[in-house]
Amino acid sequence: MATFKVKLDTRRKLNDDTYPLVIRIHSGRTRRDINLKTYLKETEFDSETGQVNSKHPNRKEINQLVKKRLIQLQQTTLKLEIQDEVVSAGRIKTRLIKPTPKLNFIQYAEKVIAEMREVNRNGNANAYRDALSALKEYSGRAELQFKELDYELLLEAPVKLTT
Repeated sequence: MATFKVKLDTRRKLNDDTYPLVIRIHSGRTRRDINLKTYLKETEFDSETGQVNSKHPNRKEINQLVKKRLIQLQQTTLKLEIQDEVVSAGRIKTRLIKPTPKLNFIQYAEKVIAEMREVNRNGNANAYRDALSALKEYSGRAELQFKELDYELLLEAPVKLTT
């Protein structure tokens, strides 16, 4: 079970006597910090409540940012638990900082084709484009999820031989 705590990272003092505000993720024996790109003096932060106190002029906005980030962390953790994936501090941070795009197979293939064209691999790009076109025609669908692309689907495909 992962826990989250809002802290000032007093190990990283800046020249203007401020410290970065971070959310520390604890999961098992590991911990990771997410830097909120907000810098505060020690007198502007209440470590008991984990909130910016009234000495900072933008305390409401910063506290809202922190709440929003905590909700995102909880949602990310819940998604990992639902998917029966290993819930570690590093994985939670990676998912939150660099979320994986949800592309279907056809979108992914079109992205690969475009990347090939960018590096002048037009022969391969054309072959991939033709294969993708045949798959779209065969399936009759504009979207095809990766999990739907299986051995049985490919076995059912009519084979056209050209001579």
